[in-house]
Amino acid sequence: MRLQEYQELSARTMPDGDGEWLTNWAFGLMGESGELVDHLKKYLFHGHDLDLVYASKELGDILWYISAFCTTLGLNLDEVATQNIKKLKRRYPEGFSERLSRERIDGRSGDLMEKYAVPQHLVKELIRLGLCQSEEDALEKVASGEASEMIKEATSKRPEKEEDYG
Repeated sequence: MRLQEYQELSARTMPDGDGEWLTNWAFGLMGESGELVDHLKKYLFHGHDLDLVYASKELGDILWYISAFCTTLGLNLDEVATQNIKKLKRRYPEGFSERLSRERIDGRSGDLMEKYAVPQHLVKELIRLGLCQSEEDALEKVASGEASEMIKEATSKRPEKEEDYG
């Protein structure tokens, strides 16, 4: 099932109304998330079995509230998911790593790297290697997915020993 289809089918169980339900959706989302977290806590710390059927039902309830938010705000759930994947690809172009997670800038203070949530180390490396002259140029290379290949190519052509620089 596609997310858009889920959104359309789940909307039939939403009450009539518009923005006044946003608070209800927020409380519901937190309540369902809390139920899932409580189940995981009992599994991790209290010796209970992990009940995947229960977890799946709670995740379904969480999905319903996310879908309700999207419907109420006029957002398409497929598009929200697609935008999130694009953001994750910019943030972790080669896949998740703990190092990238620690080094990433998440968009709070407003400069270009932060605005687009790109891994700071790639932008800095492109500039350090002289492959880009500005953060904006480097940002474009990271966003297009070219940065990693450019860095690999540039570093593979460099002499390995300092004395090789002549």
